[in-house]
Amino acid sequence: MVSTAHSYAAFQLRLNKILSEAQQRTPGFCGYSGADSAFRLVQRFAELGVFEFTRVAAEKYRRTGSLPTDEETLDCGGLLFVANGKIKLTLRIFMANLVGFVANWSYGFWAIFISLRLFGVRKKLSLVYGVGIQDLLAEGSDARFLSFCRDGQIAPLAASDYLVVQAAQRIVSTQHKRVKYGSNPMLVALGWSGLGLRLWFQALCQHTLAASNFVRAICICPHLVLLGKDAATHAVASALNHQGSLQNTIFTTSNYFSQPLWSWAMPERAYVSHIVWYSQNMYPISYVDETEAVPIPNLGFIKTDIQWVWSEGFRSFLEGICPPCGYRVVPSIVWHLPSKRSLKPTELRRIALFDVTPIDPALEVKLGLIRNFYNEKNISWFIRDVIDAAQEVGRQSGLKIEVVLKHKRNHHSNFHSSEYISTISKLSDEGAITLVDPAANLHDLIAISDVIVAAPYSSPVYLGIQTGKVAFWYDPTETIDWKLGAQEIMLVHGKQRLLSELLQIFG
Repeated sequence: MVSTAHSYAAFQLRLNKILSEAQQRTPGFCGYSGADSAFRLVQRFAELGVFEFTRVAAEKYRRTGSLPTDEETLDCGGLLFVANGKIKLTLRIFMANLVGFVANWSYGFWAIFISLRLFGVRKKLSLVYGVGIQDLLAEGSDARFLSFCRDGQIAPLAASDYLVVQAAQRIVSTQHKRVKYGSNPMLVALGWSGLGLRLWFQALCQHTLAASNFVRAICICPHLVLLGKDAATHAVASALNHQGSLQNTIFTTSNYFSQPLWSWAMPERAYVSHIVWYSQNMYPISYVDETEAVPIPNLGFIKTDIQWVWSEGFRSFLEGICPPCGYRVVPSIVWHLPSKRSLKPTELRRIALFDVTPIDPALEVKLGLIRNFYNEKNISWFIRDVIDAAQEVGRQSGLKIEVVLKHKRNHHSNFHSSEYISTISKLSDEGAITLVDPAANLHDLIAISDVIVAAPYSSPVYLGIQTGKVAFWYDPTETIDWKLGAQEIMLVHGKQRLLSELLQIFG
């Protein structure tokens, strides 16, 4: 049977041909080499095209029973993937990105213009991108997040004197003298540190030259218009770099598909780029009737100095896909530490359950998902099997076993499956499960639980194992097959095996 993995494989083949073609024809700009510009450009093709490509491929599969051939031209949201490693832009996407470049360049010019200081402050700043708002704000403040930054295992966060953190809404930090939030951390950093007169003048000149240089590059290679935001931010990043104000750029799982040129290819760069994986749910689903596990193609275009991961297995997985970089394996990264509250003992035995909330079926179609494991049927099956097994273990052992469910984030009616949300609400009302606030402290929940059961390949099992708990992935369908070498986490297949495992644990 065909699955989304087959679309990923077809897309990867096209990207490989496009990269080979781009490396021969893409000019450099703003001091970046042609090779770096080509790599970043193809990364953008992957970012913009992956879900559109899978959607178009899925549409053809549903219509004809076969995926597109390599010779077919596919319109992927304005990117035209044609044969022989070629790609074209429609006028609509070209103009939209050109207007975006002008807007971002103008915004950058104004930010530089008002950054003049008699003396540059030269704060050592680290920029943080891609942390979710519910992790930034817990109980109305950023104290929990900043405690993790200060005392956690992510060295660039712990060692940074000043942090500028990306946030879509206004946040006043509990440590406002050393932490600021904003939608564009680079420009917030510029306004905070300021530029001395000499660097200010140089930045204005470089910003103007960057526009000229970029327009000239677009005339040679129109595809480069997709890198407009990179060009519009270059002079700001360069000025802060030369002033010595940038210490680290820290991206997260939310940004794995896109790292701007200034973060890794800046000439004479004095700062370090990082990716912090707050979730390791990137292993590709592979079924027993498939021959290989195909990861999402975007992983092959990650460009950073250091990646921070939870386990040696995930490090090995990324090493086989990503361009060369350094890796640091640290305890589980969940943006908070165990609370200092004493946890009350209880007579209840507890199974902590972690799902992957299924998306709306219409969105599945829009994203081009074929044979999506994380659909409403399978995840509801996953929940009900654990409930049934827990009840059976309780009957046989005489124990009272509570099943608690923690979603990763709050549900959104226009994104998540309404049928699944209704199912969970009904199970909660019946007392079959106990719901835990998605913002609850994950360390504390696991500490008071006996068993951790998660949907494949969800990450809380790693934290469970690190804290000495029994933890495993559960596949109710008995269709998933691990094809990635050594397997760190036990994958339990089917209700009978699940019941057997739980009986042994609670026996």
